[in-house]
Amino acid sequence: METKKWGLWILTAFVIGNMVGGGVFMLPANLAQVSGPMGSTLAWSITGLGVFMIALVFGNLAVRKPELKAGPQSYAQAMFPSKKAGKVAGYSMAWGYWAANWAATASVIISFAGYLSTFFPVLQS
Repeated sequence: METKKWGLWILTAFVIGNMVGGGVFMLPANLAQVSGPMGSTLAWSITGLGVFMIALVFGNLAVRKPELKAGPQSYAQAMFPSKKAGKVAGYSMAWGYWAANWAATASVIISFAGYLSTFFPVLQS
């Protein structure tokens, strides 16, 4: 079986999907109330630029270090010449990534429950 490598566009799509995940459902209405249309457009543009930069970094790392297959943890570990410092950096990155994913999942669940409360008033707090 032939394996296909992920390119820049696939990695960019993963990063955008990860960022947009729950935020696309909960932020636009709140942001528009506070900042108006110009502020919302500016905020989304800046965020989009940041996401694109992160995608470029991961894309470049995947091209330059194709032997590293464990994601952000392995990139952080490979950054340090000292084996101990690399393990600490990789461990910290893995825990940070894990915690961020839990927080993101919780925000999506809260947002989903908020939208469901429109149809099921018992869910309102």
